[in-house]
Amino acid sequence: MTRLALLTRPVADSERCAKDLKALGWDSFVEPMLSIETLRTEWPDADDFSGLVVTSAHALYNAPRRWLPMRVPVFAVGEHTAECARQCGFEDVRTAEGTASALQDMVRLCGLPPGSKLLHVCGTVSATPDVPGISIARLPVYAAHAATAFSAQMHDLLDKRAFDAAFFYSPRTAAVFAGLVEQYGRTGCFHTTKALCLSEPVVQSVCHLPWQDVRQAARPRHTAMLDLLGVSFS
Repeated sequence: MTRLALLTRPVADSERCAKDLKALGWDSFVEPMLSIETLRTEWPDADDFSGLVVTSAHALYNAPRRWLPMRVPVFAVGEHTAECARQCGFEDVRTAEGTASALQDMVRLCGLPPGSKLLHVCGTVSATPDVPGISIARLPVYAAHAATAFSAQMHDLLDKRAFDAAFFYSPRTAAVFAGLVEQYGRTGCFHTTKALCLSEPVVQSVCHLPWQDVRQAARPRHTAMLDLLGVSFS
């Protein structure tokens, strides 16, 4: 019997994940906890900066052509964001280990001269890294809006205890999900579901719900999340 996974990321991200899960023999149901709105933001002159800090691929989808190709470093929080930067045309892309602290350490140790200025393109609620000696200007280019309700189909699947696994990639996504579960009084619907989490902060956002099990990826990467399926459902 085919297993069913709940995907909670924004639609485009969840659809990419669903394709990977399909190749592993899983079905997926997408119930996004965040929706992405691109903001009309004027990017500054690229010549004023020594590099770019990117904490989400969503920040790059409307990068202006005058920034490309960019030969100074692009510091990406993780693999997916780095790959999106390369596809946009950025040339020197450096990849952190998928967490804000790893990104901050990478910028701190990269060897930029003191007084260098970086541009952080991000969402409206994203935190900007704090690196001594480096000036990092913040430019929100998208807003991630939290879901305020579950769909009718989601309610039906919860009633049926249909999910074998639920994927959570960010603390905010996980927190929005947990809030809606509690709002609807559905905390008893997960005794046969395993929560698969990208990092410890994500675990902390959902571990209070009565899951069958809560697992954390060995590394904060999508491939490690897929590896959890083999560990959790062998």
